[in-house]
Amino acid sequence: FARVPETYFVQCERKFVAAQFYKKVEFEGAGRAVIHVFADTKFRLTVDGKVLGVGPVAAGGDYGNCLPMPKQYFNTYEAEVRDGMEIFCEVQTPGLVQTDYSCGKGGFILEADVKVGEREFAVVTDESWRMRADTRFDSFDREDFTRELPEWDSAVAVPEDEVVWKLAEPGIPML
Repeated sequence: FARVPETYFVQCERKFVAAQFYKKVEFEGAGRAVIHVFADTKFRLTVDGKVLGVGPVAAGGDYGNCLPMPKQYFNTYEAEVRDGMEIFCEVQTPGLVQTDYSCGKGGFILEADVKVGEREFAVVTDESWRMRADTRFDSFDREDFTRELPEWDSAVAVPEDEVVWKLAEPGIPML
């Protein structure tokens, strides 16, 4: 694909896509998860049925910017977890408002550092996640919630040589 940035001012020929990602992590005991998450272009993250937030933090794309951004920002959330955790994330691409910015390829990246008692482990996006298209959406503002969602499928990892995002801590708050 062409490495053309997509902003409100530079529209690429990309179809609107909405998708859902799901992962159930099993463990016993109470703990805490620090979750770093990014999506090109937007996400809404839910853990154990509670929406933690939306993002990512806007890297730019407004004020007529037509140049590639040198980095993309991820969001960080903390969650109390008990006897496992269910992670659900809704993702959409491409960008639709001035502050949305895309690298020209949809994607979802998550890393959760989980501590339960003395045990520490990481949960990362890989092929063990479940995913499906959210076929209820034709565009950002056009949906039909009477449509049935397709069955879950295995997520597909982006080959390392096709990763286009240069993720960084934002240092700035959400809009």
